[in-house]
Amino acid sequence: MSNLSLNQYLNDIEDLLQHGNGEKAAEYLSIQHHHALSSRIYNSSPDSSVKRIFEPPWDELVLYHIRCLHEMQKENYVEAFKHHFTVVQYPL
Repeated sequence: MSNLSLNQYLNDIEDLLQHGNGEKAAEYLSIQHHHALSSRIYNSSPDSSVKRIFEPPWDELVLYHIRCLHEMQKENYVEAFKHHFTVVQYPL
């Protein structure tokens, strides 16, 4: 299981976006990436940390992804699907 903290995860995505590495950033927004196994990401309250690091529209996109992971951890797959669907359909 990954021990990636919320702040490490957010900083990694921000760094990738700042350096124009969209493909790698997309991996970090995938439920198949190793960060999805880290309960340290979704057991915290991510809203303020995400809003501090990201500007719109990235803040909402990252929050929907984290909410998806949280719902998956709770085995609430219908809610997880709703959040994941929003991420996939999000207009950038």
